[in-house]
Amino acid sequence: MLDPGKDFKVKKSGRDLYRSFVLLFNPKEDVCISATEVLPGAKEIVHHVGIYLDTEGVSPKLDDQTPGLGFPTGTSFVYDKILDLWTPGGTPTFMAQVTGLNIPAGAKNYEVTAKQRIRRDIHIVSVWPHMHKLGQEMKVWETLPDKTTQPIIWVQDYDFNWQQVYVLKEPLALPRGSSISLVAYYDNSEDNPKNPYRNPRTIRFGQRANDEMCYFYYYHTVDAEHLTQGQEVDN
Repeated sequence: MLDPGKDFKVKKSGRDLYRSFVLLFNPKEDVCISATEVLPGAKEIVHHVGIYLDTEGVSPKLDDQTPGLGFPTGTSFVYDKILDLWTPGGTPTFMAQVTGLNIPAGAKNYEVTAKQRIRRDIHIVSVWPHMHKLGQEMKVWETLPDKTTQPIIWVQDYDFNWQQVYVLKEPLALPRGSSISLVAYYDNSEDNPKNPYRNPRTIRFGQRANDEMCYFYYYHTVDAEHLTQGQEVDN
């Protein structure tokens, strides 16, 4: 468990306060993060918590230069990796079975796969596949508890400049015990006109446009919540 070591006190009233806190984590060897959980001391006043990695070691310096615990969010410092986003009511996040993104220079059809287990009954209402400039194709499907499969989306000619959220005609049911699987392909060769580097180099995960991502966002409802109890509500 990572802990800032002391409390950060806020006033009883006032404007929203955006603050970044540094949690030092320096393992002696490479580790894989399989899950994250946020435990705010006073969650009733917390709007959200973003969990990021700072591989350049900039945030501790900003923390040292700022009085008190942490430093103001919104500085020129840009985090290069995001792990999770917590909001009130959030539960532990279990990572998909894929670790990192490391596309070798010259790889023409580099494959990335991921799989996530569904831990409660849900319905997917819309989806957003997201890659950067090397992304070529992404295919996503569901596997039900009885092992039957059903496609969710297949983008066969991905274009970073033509992205969108796809709204399903009908919500897609995924009962507990189902899984979502993904396969994506990247072209990091000199034959790819969208490659940001004339001389291809190893591309890793990151926030910048010339880095890469392999995200599949799915917007869903949780069956057990019965948000409107089946009653129509006014907008």
